Amino acid sequence: MASGLDQSETKFNNYVALITALKLTKEGLEEYVNIAMKDMYKKISNKCRGYLDCRDNCSKMHVANFDKWCDTCEKWREEIALYMRNKERISVVHWNKFESMIWSGGDKLTAINQVANVFVHECRNPMVSVTDDFSSIISLLENCKYFSIERNLLLNVRKVRNKYFAHNGTFTVEENDLVKCLDVLSGFLNNRSLQANSKCKQTYKKICDLKLKSKRENVIEISNISPMVYNLVRLHHDKPTIVLERVDDIISNKHSTFVKRQPYRRFDLILLYFFFLFYQFIMHGNLTDDIEDKDVLHGTGRFRE
Repeated sequence: MASGLDQSETKFNNYVALITALKLTKEGLEEYVNIAMKDMYKKISNKCRGYLDCRDNCSKMHVANFDKWCDTCEKWREEIALYMRNKERISVVHWNKFESMIWSGGDKLTAINQVANVFVHECRNPMVSVTDDFSSIISLLENCKYFSIERNLLLNVRKVRNKYFAHNGTFTVEENDLVKCLDVLSGFLNNRSLQANSKCKQTYKKICDLKLKSKRENVIEISNISPMVYNLVRLHHDKPTIVLERVDDIISNKHSTFVKRQPYRRFDLILLYFFFLFYQFIMHGNLTDDIEDKDVLHGTGRFRE
């Protein structure tokens, strides 16, 4: 029978495996979502042809006072609203966060990001790509009619993310729960809407591999992420909010330079070891000088005549 320590380590490893699965899922969806948003933007843009460029930036200047919006911005807003799954939701969009004069600016990334973020619940920064955040992607898929993924499937994916990661202050996951979560994510990626995308197909296979304990040990993504998560939990175990925020950054690749395995890590450790020895040598020298100075002042020690 496994000891309590072994069981805790196993559950923590399961937690890391789930984080890895969420990260892989997000990365697997990026290409699919970007292609879809470019296509949707092009369709809306074609409907808005012939309108003059906005000069007032209506969403910022007039916010929800749509009667004062120029014809161009109002047309764009109407066409965007046609893709909103819940028509009432268009009325609760925080328009003051958006730059409507950018919408008609051509097939540029900033314009596409702005349009895509209209569908994200409580979007914080419309200039940032939806694909930068796992929750934003799910929110887009839920609220935008361009996508035809079953709502129950998306709700289950959100539940996996929220229950077992975002609201999990224990930083552990039971084996059975992990497998259930992986079943949800793999089923999501194997949805008929995503099957045609090669990146989603590759990610689906990776998630399926995570279901097998024997294969998890050899997953490079887990090896890269595990030390970072372990250090975060060790340093901030009493502040779960900090851990969850920073792990969310790992999932979003906001700190990818720290996640990647360092190619010369052993060499770095050797340098650190020598630095430590050098530091000890300097400190010992300073301590010796202080003792000698005191001996001279008090007429004691080897300097006493």
